[in-house]
This record gives sequence, structure tokens and C-alpha cells, in this order.
Amino acid sequence: MPSQKITCHHSDMYQVTRSYSLSRTRQQPIPQGLPAFETIPLRPGLEMTICNKSHPRGLKIDFDIEKSPVSLSYNLSLPMRTTMVHENGRKTMVERRAGDGFMAYLPNTRGTNEAPSGLLTSLSIYIARPVFCELFTQLPDGLKKLEASRSKDPVARPVYHKSAMDWNVRFIIRQIVQCPYQGDTRRVFLEAKALELIAHKLDEMGRMDLGGASQLSRGDLDRAREAYHILLNRIECPPSLQDLSVMVGMNRNKLNNGFKKLYGGTVFKVLRDARLSKAVSLLQDTDSSLSEIALSVGYSDQANFSNAFRRHFGHTPKLVRMERARI
Repeated sequence: MPSQKITCHHSDMYQVTRSYSLSRTRQQPIPQGLPAFETIPLRPGLEMTICNKSHPRGLKIDFDIEKSPVSLSYNLSLPMRTTMVHENGRKTMVERRAGDGFMAYLPNTRGTNEAPSGLLTSLSIYIARPVFCELFTQLPDGLKKLEASRSKDPVARPVYHKSAMDWNVRFIIRQIVQCPYQGDTRRVFLEAKALELIAHKLDEMGRMDLGGASQLSRGDLDRAREAYHILLNRIECPPSLQDLSVMVGMNRNKLNNGFKKLYGGTVFKVLRDARLSKAVSLLQDTDSSLSEIALSVGYSDQANFSNAFRRHFGHTPKLVRMERARI
């Protein structure tokens, strides 16, 4: 089957090769313009790839990582299944839902990403490990394996950390995909946003350390993350704390404790922050009325929404809408 190839690399720092093709039978014609991954060099040792195109017959992406960068990948619009074959021959399969993101360091790894038909909006950031360790000298526990490589430790230590994206991350990615700038201005803007996403991920993992997430079992952490994902996907009509606890099989106190350690606040606080962050996006990106936005983020009326918005941000949603009109 015809395929197209994209290679991300920076001299001898890292190399990632991806070949992608439609994932149906040979008898089906390949349409013009397979989904293009735009590769954007940002600075030495840092680059980004963006895809924001439809593919009607599903997509298969084979990848081969030789010298691994530290990478962040996000898929906003479609679920993906990733199969990885590591240097020792061990195979790992990971299911990524729409709205998941991950940070990884995967030396000498090959595998396949598969996505169903539809609009694929995805973003990947590649940063050479020496550049990453120079920028971020204090790493959270989940990335200590990279620190061991500062001294050119010959033993490669893979890292893989997956989590659901919050609305702040979604907003940053939308800014990247819809970037209005060109030339060097675009490059500088995208570099800043790439570093912002990396900083956000490190902050997320750091909160796990500071909150003592290690005191929770792996199962508890997984259930808390599942509850977080449920909230983000049902933000307009979320389950009660009791119902959410039952849905993920975790008592309310332990679920709140898990949220504090993973996300820096109780279930209620995390939900409120997500609602208001989404509201900002809707105010800036849509023409929906304030009452429509209030309902879409789970507030029963505009007055309650406006009061909560003002308490959280220090100004009213009308001011955000007015600022947008001036641009």
C-alpha cells in the first residue's frame, strides 16, 4: 500500500521515522493528499509536528525510533492504539483515547499507531535529551530515569507517562494548530507554546511527587485518572461525587485525596477550574451567548456562571468577550 514518510531528527541527537498509510484494502483508491504531518524546526534539538486533516478510511502509522528524543504527543480528536516493540523484544500495547497525551523516552523502539476514520488532530513535540536535561535540571520522580543519562549512562531507560489533557492544555494546542503568524514570528510563538506544554507536563508530574502520590496504589491512581477523564468528558452534566466514586470503584475520601495528589485540588475544585477554563475558550472562540456558554459548562443560569467566573479570574466573562471584539 502506498505510504508517506516523515523523519524528525537533529544531527546525531535523535531520529524518529514515521511511515503512514490508509489502513483499508488495496482495492480502495487512495485519495489525493494523505494527511500531512507538518514538521517545524523550532531551535537546535527541538521540533514539532502537527496534523489537522481528515482521513476517511483509517490511518496506520509505523514508527522507528533510533536515538530517542524526549517526546510529548497529544491526540485531540480520535482514539489511537499504539503497539511498541522494545529493544529487548518486549511488546507493549497502549490505548489512547481522544483527549489523552503522553510524555515518553523510548530508545530503540519501533511500533505502530492506528486510528479510525475521521479528522485527526494531533501534535508531537521532540526535544533532544541533552537539551531537555539542560532546560529542566530538577526533574519529578517519574523522569528520574532521564537524569541517570546525564552522565552518558550507556543503559537506556525508557519512560512513558500518559494522562488526560485538561482544558488548559487543550487551549494551548488549539493556539498552536490555529497559529495566525508566519515566518520567524510563527517559529518563536510555537517554540514558546511547545515549552509551555513541556512545563505543564512537568508541573503535573511534580504535583504527584509533592502530594505524595506514591502513597496511593497504582490501582488507586488509575481510578483517579479515570474519574478525571470522566469529568472532562461530562463537564456540562457531571456525575455527583458519590456517583463518580461508584463509577470508578473508589470511596469518596480516597478519590478526593487522589485528585489532590494528582491534580492539586478536590474533585469539586478540579471540575470548577475545568468548567471555567472551557468557558474562556468558548468566549474567545465562539459567538455563543453568555447564557449558552453557562449551560454548556454546567451552570444552571448566567448569573451563577458570571459570579463564579469573576471570583476565579477577577473579571467578568463580558470583559473577555469585549477584549476579543477589539482584536
